[in-house]
Amino acid sequence: MSEFSESYHYRTSDPLIVKEILKNAQQEGYVLPPENGWVTFVVKDSQFEPLPAIVNHNPGMLLHYVYAEDHGYSVRLFDKSEEISQYFCDWDDEIRIRDDRFDLQPFFKNGLLVEDSELEGLFSPASMDELFHHEPYYRIAQLLGLPYYEWFSYHSVAYNEDGYTGLLRVVRE
Repeated sequence: MSEFSESYHYRTSDPLIVKEILKNAQQEGYVLPPENGWVTFVVKDSQFEPLPAIVNHNPGMLLHYVYAEDHGYSVRLFDKSEEISQYFCDWDDEIRIRDDRFDLQPFFKNGLLVEDSELEGLFSPASMDELFHHEPYYRIAQLLGLPYYEWFSYHSVAYNEDGYTGLLRVVRE
């Protein structure tokens, strides 16, 4: 079975802010306790793209992370409702990178990443061997301090609710 992971990460230590984002967006999801300055959450209706309802109700710094093992990965950063950086790498047949709207500066300015020579190589794999050997899709999540990113999605959390301590479920009202 191939991995499909999709998650949102809001820069805060207060999970109640994320609960409000979900309620205001009229979305169902799960909110995890804060870790490494992030509150991670997953949304039932998300389909590997940031949901406009979530983005439009975002009051701060929001990261959307997707990894589809057989297809590619993406990292998208929002400051309130404005997308300030986006990166896509897919490899269905060959490596294709879409980085025309990718900018590391917002990551640095907001303290999400520190400037490091390792970063440059993460976003420009030269071959499939390099891509799967260095696993940039996981490494960037690790450098960002994302607590949940591997085999992680709404459905994986819903299937294993008891496996998460401090899990907050938000339902549509």
